[in-house]
Amino acid sequence: MRLRIGAATLLMLSVGVAGCGSPDPAPEPTATSSAPAVQVELETAGSMSVAAPGYLRGTVTNRMAAGRQVTVKVQFTVHRGDERKLTVARHDISATGWTPVALTGHPDWVNSLVTGTYQLALRKGSNRFKLRVTPRFKTTQANQDLPVSVSLLDATGKTLSEHSVSPSLDLVHMRASPMTETLRRGREWNETTITLTNTSTTDYRAMTVRTFQSCYGPNGSDCPKSSFKLQWFIDGQWRPVRTYIPPRKPGVNVAKMTVLTRVAQPVGATRTFRLRIAATSTARLDSNGDLHVGADSGPTGEEPWASEGTSSEFTIR
Repeated sequence: MRLRIGAATLLMLSVGVAGCGSPDPAPEPTATSSAPAVQVELETAGSMSVAAPGYLRGTVTNRMAAGRQVTVKVQFTVHRGDERKLTVARHDISATGWTPVALTGHPDWVNSLVTGTYQLALRKGSNRFKLRVTPRFKTTQANQDLPVSVSLLDATGKTLSEHSVSPSLDLVHMRASPMTETLRRGREWNETTITLTNTSTTDYRAMTVRTFQSCYGPNGSDCPKSSFKLQWFIDGQWRPVRTYIPPRKPGVNVAKMTVLTRVAQPVGATRTFRLRIAATSTARLDSNGDLHVGADSGPTGEEPWASEGTSSEFTIR
């Protein structure tokens, strides 16, 4: 019995001595089941020009050790025949300029896949990057998008993470400068500048610019037809624009528009329009209104048909 105890004691001592030696190297940290080791995410403003550079922003989150190498695979879906019209450049967080991405096209019956790859050494944590995309496609339709996916591949070609977006390709782009969100009844004007740009590859000889207003009174009531005054700046002076507020009727959505002007919009041309709106003394307090401005090419025979609009919201106090 004593010998057995001694042997057990010696065994325990030997294990203890072994445990006092150099520890085994710590394993490389791994991601939890709820968070992948490497993850890519794309951001887009939702649209870009069909004939000028647009930008995609992305982030690669690396939860592994710094210095990990991955292959970035960028893939676009374009119409057949447009493979050579697309150019892409990348800008990483550590870069000082733009680096072209070599692209390879794979034509199909209707669409084609355009693919580019490059190597990227990841820092630990967030790795931001940008892609500069220049489509330069011929304008062929009013609604067109550019599906793009970014994948991260390991050394064996396995996909670690992937994210896709589909920004639309604008034919014309309209933007309104911010307006004051509160209109003081019968006291002041609220001004905005509307910018209209032809971002397509089609010259539009005549685009019609229209305006209309909508208004919702307290508790969903109708607004008086004389709630607003609208003016636009032309030939060095402010001129009145006819306004119309449609009554609110169940199941009826009426938008009676006023033609502001008709302008030619060559490729790349930008036009600006200054508008201002005021709430009259008959406007109801706490009413909510919108000033809508739209532009379209109309039945001019120029294809594709282009249409774009913008809206500014405000509350009457």
